[in-house]
Amino acid sequence: PNLNELVIQGTPTDGLEDPWFSLLNFLKNSGSHLQALSVGDFGAKDCLLSSCLKATPNIQHLTLHQGKLQSHDLQAMTYNERDPSQTIAPNLQVFKLGSLFHTPGEDLVKFIENRAKYPIGKDGKPVLRKVGMVHVSGLTEEETQRIDDCRTNDLQINTVATKEQLLPLLRMDTHFEITDTSQGI
Repeated sequence: PNLNELVIQGTPTDGLEDPWFSLLNFLKNSGSHLQALSVGDFGAKDCLLSSCLKATPNIQHLTLHQGKLQSHDLQAMTYNERDPSQTIAPNLQVFKLGSLFHTPGEDLVKFIENRAKYPIGKDGKPVLRKVGMVHVSGLTEEETQRIDDCRTNDLQINTVATKEQLLPLLRMDTHFEITDTSQGI
């Protein structure tokens, strides 16, 4: 019940999706206080992210290291102006993406554009304060520019854009602390 941070470094990507259902059941039973979640390699399967985030309403830091982010997950995390209670992870302050493949670029852009404006925190500023992206395959130049255009004094967006910047990260362990803001991503 006092779990604040959960880091899962490696997750089986072959076979049944039982590990994700086990995580979901774990979070349903003990995730209500969780503020930070970091998921390692989650592969191309649907990792039930939306369901996991529904079970963790206080999540503030979310890190996804490697895999495929689903369109329905991004849509579920997009702030719903008509019914804010339907927004998953409304308290999300930091969103970090490692190496993602086949992620729907347009949905990622819409999510970041939306969360750059909503929800508004008690300080009168959008709750989302930091987006870090190491590598998201398939993003077009236009989509990347639209993400960069979301950068404001209140929202820091960091991307690793060049091969020279990416190579040292590929040689490192994929785990990095999700609450450490000193790394710039």
